[in-house]
Parts: sequence; C-alpha cells; structure tokens
Amino acid sequence: MTHSHLRGLVSAHPKSVRGGQIALSLRLQSAHAANVEMTIPFTQHFDALLPAVAAPVRITSFYDAQVFTRRWVIRDKDPNLKVLLRKMEKANSAALIDEAIGSFKQELAVRALLPNSVRSGESA
Repeated sequence: MTHSHLRGLVSAHPKSVRGGQIALSLRLQSAHAANVEMTIPFTQHFDALLPAVAAPVRITSFYDAQVFTRRWVIRDKDPNLKVLLRKMEKANSAALIDEAIGSFKQELAVRALLPNSVRSGESA
C-alpha cells in the first residue's frame, strides 16, 4: 500500500511522528478485526442442504448462515425466505442473532434440508 491509501487510517505520516508506525499498525489491526466474522461454538456447527445441491454446506458462523440464505433466496424466490433474510440482516445483538439462527434452522427443517441429528439435538 502506498501512503496515499493510508491517509484515512493514520493522522500523520509515520516518519513525522514518533510511534507513527505503531499507530498505523494498531489502526490496521482494528480495521481487520471489524471484518472478522464471529463464529458459533464448535458444538453448534451444523450442515445445511441447499436444494438441488448434492453436498451439504457447513454452517460455522452467522455470516455463513446469511450467505447460505442469500443464495437460497436467489434459487427459490420464496417470500418467507426473503423475510428470513431481512431478519438476519437486521440482527444487531446476540439475542436477535440467536433468534435469526433459530428461524433459519426452522426453515431448513420445514423443507427437510436439515439433517436429523441437528433437528433432534438442537432446541433452537
């Protein structure tokens, strides 16, 4: 990256301020941390089946569930799935995310796209 690309990340040129390199490093780390997806605990990972796709998709994070739902909406054009996707996109707290994941699993189960082990082993 050139310095012109970094102007929004650091307030001054790294050579002009003592510790500027540290400030640059910290800001880049925090920018990266904001883009890291939050995973769900390993014991709650599950497989989901997409209609007309042979291999199951492993859902390990809320982001995975959102991407899966987006692709599912594109394939099926079901209004209920569009409502679910909007709910997932608006989820901004742990409680709303848990509720959205529960709704996601319920929609999968209704369409027989959730393996039996997940349906019987999860309360959500």
